[in-house]
Amino acid sequence: MTIADRLEKIERHLDQQNKLLRMQLFAPLKVKDVAVLLNLSEPHIRHLVCDRAIPHYKNERGGVHFIKEELEEWMKGQRIPTKEEIAAEARRYCANNPR
Repeated sequence: MTIADRLEKIERHLDQQNKLLRMQLFAPLKVKDVAVLLNLSEPHIRHLVCDRAIPHYKNERGGVHFIKEELEEWMKGQRIPTKEEIAAEARRYCANNPR
C-alpha cells in the first residue's frame, strides 16, 4: 500500500467520523439523556416539560425530545451583570441624561 493510498484511506475514515459526529450533535435527545445531562431525575424532567419550563418538542405521537444546543442555552439562564458593569451603565446613563 502506498502512502497516497494510506492517506486516502485516512481521509475517508475522517470523513466518516465527521459525519457521525455531526449526526450526534444534531440528534434529538430523549428524556433519559436530558436527565443525565442535567443530573436530574426523569420524573423531574417530565415535570419541567409539563410546566413548559424547559425547551422541548413533541412529535405527532406525543413523544418528547430535546435539542442539546437549546438546553445548553437554557441552562445558562439570564446573565447577571457585575457591580462594576452596573456602575458603568449608571455613569453612562447619567452622562447621557443630564437634568
